[in-house]
Amino acid sequence: MKGDWIMIGAVAKLGIVAAAAITAYVVKVKSAGAANTPTNPAGIVPVAGVVPTPGAAANLSPVQAAASAMNVAIDMNGYRKRDQAIYKSFQSAAGLSPVDGFPGSDTALALGQILKTIPLPLSPKVNSAYTFSSSTGFDGVHAPTSAQWNS
Repeated sequence: MKGDWIMIGAVAKLGIVAAAAITAYVVKVKSAGAANTPTNPAGIVPVAGVVPTPGAAANLSPVQAAASAMNVAIDMNGYRKRDQAIYKSFQSAAGLSPVDGFPGSDTALALGQILKTIPLPLSPKVNSAYTFSSSTGFDGVHAPTSAQWNS
């Protein structure tokens, strides 16, 4: 296996199997006897520039795994209606109310706090100003625009 790339992944189980892989790690296996070193091969860009320690996903609690999944989803897709199941999984695992799949400011705050325990940085695409208030609608200030949300 010398020089081969190995993909190690984890999927959270929160009563259901998460729709997306939580975290993926790429480790280049070095020569026999040498330590495995986390690397970032060309074309692989980790969330917020972080290459986690191999095996760390196996040690995540359900709420940490759900937070990682939500962070990755927002980082990759922005705020999208199609990712509501991921948002709901995090809200439920974090004990938030309501569990509605609309990641407002309380959800963003909890997401940041839980990611600090892993530790992983909060995606720069997370917008803690989003309230998802029905009175403001999808205005691009209090929530994404409806075009973004429904894309």
